[in-house]
Amino acid sequence: MVPIVVSRSQLSQTHQAALRGEGPEHLVRAWAGRGTDDHVIVGVLDIDCESQNGFDAVDADALQRLVQRVVQACDWCME
Repeated sequence: MVPIVVSRSQLSQTHQAALRGEGPEHLVRAWAGRGTDDHVIVGVLDIDCESQNGFDAVDADALQRLVQRVVQACDWCME
């Protein structure tokens, strides 16, 4: 499992407020615990392998690079 982490500044003002505990209750609950500094977890990449301990360091590095491409390609500032 690889966390998808973005800079708080990439989020909409509404989501930034929810992280501070402000705004509509459903957003505050949804964003609670995702991060208190500039880095916020917006999701995770969870890929299973058929064999136990089937992923190695090369796989982990590739998944990290994939997540970074997703972070860079997405517009996280959605309302």
